[in-house]
Amino acid sequence: MDDLLIDVLQLFLRRDHAIQEEILQDVLIRTLRLRPSALTVEVTDGVVPVGGTVEQHSLVPIVMQLCRTSTEWWA
Repeated sequence: MDDLLIDVLQLFLRRDHAIQEEILQDVLIRTLRLRPSALTVEVTDGVVPVGGTVEQHSLVPIVMQLCRTSTEWWA
């Protein structure tokens, strides 16, 4: 692949760590006001498994949608 094309693609591809940090900081802490230790967020090749327990069951679909939105914007 052409080096210039690879460089351009890198502008649009986010690293897993950047996605994980955005979800932890923006979604869990700032938006939902959850403790960072409440959920685990692991990102591998843009796939985001989320684990843990939240006090309100109604938060589960909200967490999942916000995580999905965080990763889809960049896809």
